Amino acid sequence: MGDVVGMDEARRRERRRRTAGRAAEAPDAIIQGLARVHDTQCMDALASIMNDGEAPADARVRAAVAILDRGWGPPPYEGG
Repeated sequence: MGDVVGMDEARRRERRRRTAGRAAEAPDAIIQGLARVHDTQCMDALASIMNDGEAPADARVRAAVAILDRGWGPPPYEGG
């Protein structure tokens, strides 16, 4: 009986070893897909905040930066 249990454990370890990389990638792909489904709504929300004169200034600036970063990419880092 002990040999069968040991063999099952060895199979489980081998399966985990073979699928370790794929298991980590799957959630990222799912989240990316879900985000892309809502991309137009997200941009509309950011534009709405950016154009809302009653929204706090920092929220308007953050929304504008988010829109620019998505359209043009973030600015290059020139720090030291």
